[in-house]
Amino acid sequence: MEINWDLTKMLDPAYAPLIHSMRRYIVYKGSRGSGKSEGAAIKVIVDIVTKPYVNWLILRRYANTNRQSTFTLIQKVANRMGVGSLFKFNSSLPEITYKPTGQKILFRGADKPLSITSISVETGNLCRMWVEEAYQLELEESFDTVDESLRGSLMILT
Repeated sequence: MEINWDLTKMLDPAYAPLIHSMRRYIVYKGSRGSGKSEGAAIKVIVDIVTKPYVNWLILRRYANTNRQSTFTLIQKVANRMGVGSLFKFNSSLPEITYKPTGQKILFRGADKPLSITSISVETGNLCRMWVEEAYQLELEESFDTVDESLRGSLMILT
């Protein structure tokens, strides 16, 4: 699907390189309200809509904090980008499905890193991850466990 978005109006210019970067790790620093999380959410939506093999995992320290933060932000950004109707938002899991292809945006917590290693998706590959508030992760081992399960992927740390 080809959609022409004017991302310059939606994204802080400091975070614009995020949208097209394919580096293994992308780390964005900034103060509260600087736009780093919105930039990551835009990247998630752009990837899902334009790359039919991509699925995303969004990770926070605790799984139960996703629903009121990253899940809601992705929903808000998708609606603002004009593609919200193309997604099914299941807040009880939480999980977001891109209706045209079945791609998923999954939400988990680093409090149970071993549960992440067994995640699979029906369409494409789970090959992207966004770690929101990455500084809150307590154990390097938790990060390493998750990192190893997504080899060859792109990881965003905000």
